[in-house]
Amino acid sequence: MTALQLEMLAGAAIALGVLMVARALAPSTPDLGSAFRAMAPAPTVAGPGPGDLQSRVGLWITTHSPALARARVSDADFAILAVNPITHTGRKLLASTYGLAFPMLANLALAAAGVPLPWAVPAVAGLATGVLFFTIPDGALRDRAAAARLDFARALVSYIDLVGLERRSGSGTAAAMESAAATADNWVFLRLRAALGTARYAGVAPWDSLGLLAADIGVPQLDDVANIMRLAGEESTSVADALTARSEALRNQLAEDEHAAANAAGERMWIPGSLLVVIYLILLAGPGVMRVIGG
Repeated sequence: MTALQLEMLAGAAIALGVLMVARALAPSTPDLGSAFRAMAPAPTVAGPGPGDLQSRVGLWITTHSPALARARVSDADFAILAVNPITHTGRKLLASTYGLAFPMLANLALAAAGVPLPWAVPAVAGLATGVLFFTIPDGALRDRAAAARLDFARALVSYIDLVGLERRSGSGTAAAMESAAATADNWVFLRLRAALGTARYAGVAPWDSLGLLAADIGVPQLDDVANIMRLAGEESTSVADALTARSEALRNQLAEDEHAAANAAGERMWIPGSLLVVIYLILLAGPGVMRVIGG
């Protein structure tokens, strides 16, 4: 069997993996049983069950190779994005499979054009892209979680102001917190509303529920609000002024962070500008230098 035939055989096997990745990325109707199994913190199912491919692959890897399933992402990042770690693991492995297959497929295209590369080149490139594609989802999820926390803090400013207004109008502590959470339907207010609803039906103090939510999703500003409301609920302290002060402090903090981020982005702009100047100078001086050298 020639090297070209071996490459074509390997490419056909890898193409099957690419089709599996395409099937995983296609939208599908979620299976309720698979969703409940994926919510378990320590899956005990020996093999993949029904459901989407990402969940089945992630469940199998988590069950048989926990070390490979360990992501460089905190539980708070998963919680604030409502992303299941098992599904995330399956997505990483499928992305790695795509990265492993891409150089082989590219080499098959080159072979069809009559200019194949040695088999070692796509093999090494496939290993490199496979490892890269396996780590990219972790970084992307951390970036999304950081952006989500920033959005949560921005929405929390409005929530604090609304709670303060409810308290000034004479509402009780729990009623003020629930009424303020019911004024909007974005994802932050929905999370607050869900936490307060859970506290009401479970017989837990609403500020304790917000404190637990703050710990789960890694938003310390929400824990500050919970502590302020705890003073109002347990010690009957007037907290309207404290809420106003906390809202103003949080608003100033967000403005300072955005200003610092804008300054950092502005400082980084000199890098592409400098590269453009260097490229322009090379293009401008290149022909003259070549004539002098060829002289």
